[in-house]
Order: sequence, then structure tokens, then C-alpha cells
Amino acid sequence: LLPLRTATTDAMYVVAAILSTSGLLIESGERRASLMSQLARQAAVDPLTGLVTRRVLDSAARSALLGAASGSGTALILLDVDRFKDINDHYGHLGGDEVLMQLAGLLIQGTRADDIVSRMGGDEIAMLLPACSEAAGRKLAEQVCARVRAHPFRLSQGHELMITVSAGLSHAPTHANDLRPLYAAADAALYDAKRSGRDRVGTVRDLTGPEVTRRLSGAQVIAP
Repeated sequence: LLPLRTATTDAMYVVAAILSTSGLLIESGERRASLMSQLARQAAVDPLTGLVTRRVLDSAARSALLGAASGSGTALILLDVDRFKDINDHYGHLGGDEVLMQLAGLLIQGTRADDIVSRMGGDEIAMLLPACSEAAGRKLAEQVCARVRAHPFRLSQGHELMITVSAGLSHAPTHANDLRPLYAAADAALYDAKRSGRDRVGTVRDLTGPEVTRRLSGAQVIAP
């Protein structure tokens, strides 16, 4: 109904507005997808060590436990740094963080493609070993302790530390058939390793004492 020149000008404005709006919507969608992808990565990977988070470990453990009764089973190793609080006290949290970052790299060495190494929180790290017998899991845990014991940890402040770790081993289906009791067994074995002098591997077969019994109570752990 408008004159041709006026109608053409108005139509160009409308087209420009539509194109601008479409561009903004596309850019907004791309930013949202990028943000969602970033949040997913943050949920899956510990930002300090680069190890996967417990959420990823739990998911992998449940999948592994579905087939734990067949083949070699699944081993779980829980470990933490001996006297880690002293490291933080003497070298600050930056020094403690550097120790954890180097430890993570050290633990990745020698793992198989299907093994999962996860930071559980603080200085506690878990290693999930699908298709791994109890004996093979213990051998690997002992190798980890020996490797850490022999490795010099160099801090940016110029200090060089020699540290040790303690480890607790549990195995499915030998000690547990579900995720919670498998964790409980490894945690109790780790506690026993600490109580027995540190820098060693504890297993469910080694467990003694009322405190260990308390840690295992209600977890439905299969007696060794």
C-alpha cells in the first residue's frame, strides 16, 4: 500500500532486523552450548590435577561391577599422601597443590587404557582397575607406593621433597558386590595401612581392631 521507494526502504530495514536477530540468536546458542560443554568438563575433570572427578569414577565403577563376577573382577585402590597436613603447614597450600599435581602424573604412569584415576577430594585419590584380580591389584598398589617413595617432588619454591603414600585395596566380587561396600572395604584397608606405619598397602585380609570393624560395619563387606 506504500509507495515503492518507501516500501522498499521499510522492507530493507525489516530484513536487516531479522538477519541481526538471527545472528544474535545463533551466537547466543553457540555461547550456551560452549558454556554447557565447559560445565560438563568441569564436572568430569578435577581442575587442579587433571584427574577425573568422583562422579566419573562412580559411573565407571558401577559399569565395571556389573561384570565383576566374571573374569578377574575389579580392584579399587584408595590412597592418600602420608602427613600431607605437614606439607601444607611447612610449604603452604601452593606447595601441597604442587605435590598433588606431580603425584597425579606419577599415578597415571603404568595404568592401562581402561583404568580410572580419580581425585576424591583433598589428598585422597582412587584408582579403579577393571578386569583386575586381587593379587594383580595388590602388586600394582605396591608398585605405586615404591614409585612415589623413589620420586623427588620438586616445588617451585626451590624445595625438593621425598614423600610416601599409603594405600588400601578392595576387590569385587572377593570383598564386595556393590559400590558402597567396595569403597568401605578400601577405606578400612587404607586406615589399617596408616595405623600400621604408613607407606604400605593395606588389604581387607589384613584388617584387625575395633576401629576397622566400626568402619566396615553396615557395609555388607564379604568376610575374607
